[in-house]
Amino acid sequence: MEEYVNAGKIRFYFINYQFIAPYSVTAGIASECIYKQNNAAFWDFKKAVYQAQGPEHETWATPTRLKSIARASVPDINYSAFDTCLDSREYANIVERDQQIGNRAGVGGTPTIFVNGKKQPSWFYETIKAAIEKEL
Repeated sequence: MEEYVNAGKIRFYFINYQFIAPYSVTAGIASECIYKQNNAAFWDFKKAVYQAQGPEHETWATPTRLKSIARASVPDINYSAFDTCLDSREYANIVERDQQIGNRAGVGGTPTIFVNGKKQPSWFYETIKAAIEKEL
């Protein structure tokens, strides 16, 4: 991020890609609700969600749990607005659109990284840096 995105050399785009279970869609919607309020807080929430992630066979990303994670990890949002957004599934269409983009691009799991439209063989920094340098 510092070397390329913050330096203005490249653009970085993040899309939701839920593949584990239906509850992961709820986590994606929660993330979008956070992002729409405070895009900087999105990354703190995303990190907290990944750290709290339960086993794939267990439903862990419930609205109640995601609200708790938000309150513990994201101080700069309106929690009432977040709760309403999550409960109404306001951004489900954005999560669905992101899923379709990932499917068309051949994403099979996360993280998957593309550099200038080219799917990278790994997400290790050295691999991504070499691909970026080649494109630059």
